[in-house]
Amino acid sequence: MTTIDNKQLNGITIKIALGVLFFTVSVTWTISQGLNSINNSIGAVRTELHTAIDSVKNKQSQRAFQADLHFQQLEAKMDLLVSK
Repeated sequence: MTTIDNKQLNGITIKIALGVLFFTVSVTWTISQGLNSINNSIGAVRTELHTAIDSVKNKQSQRAFQADLHFQQLEAKMDLLVSK
């Protein structure tokens, strides 16, 4: 090979190396952004799920309290009837 061929080969090799480096960085960044987006979506779903669970727990607590109150009223009426 001549000196000119070696210089052209070295120039092509550097261009290819830079192209591969740029491609690798681009693909890595794109994958990272995609994973970050998925992570954010999971976080949002998790927050909504916890909110829904808390809402159900509150409704169950209210219903339990109302049921207890109702049974207390029934017991009070029965005690009143027994005492008459």
